[in-house]
Amino acid sequence: MKQKHITPELLEEAKRLRLKGMSYREIGDAIGFSSTTVHRALDDGYARRRREQINLARRFRDTGMPSSSPRRVEPVSIKADVEARLAEIPTDTRDLTGLILGDPIPNDPRRYWLTGASA
Repeated sequence: MKQKHITPELLEEAKRLRLKGMSYREIGDAIGFSSTTVHRALDDGYARRRREQINLARRFRDTGMPSSSPRRVEPVSIKADVEARLAEIPTDTRDLTGLILGDPIPNDPRRYWLTGASA
């Protein structure tokens, strides 16, 4: 069974092994601890960075926002963005037959990209 706390002697051994170039996993296997425990013991900032990663993942899971700081997005800005993108789409002036048969939309730059032809 693995131990709970790294003793000062084992910590010195882990530091020596790390200076030799061993990975945290190799050190953990050698002294009987997990690689995470060894990493936390040897790298002072690791625990803080790992906690931030976990909190960010939880925030994304709970809110769907990948941002590191929770912020409220104003619906007005989203609505304006959507309206701007929709304005880029050319007006469909085809008649009913063109709609049903799938004739290309006149003056639509995407049709040249799809067919490989040039304007």
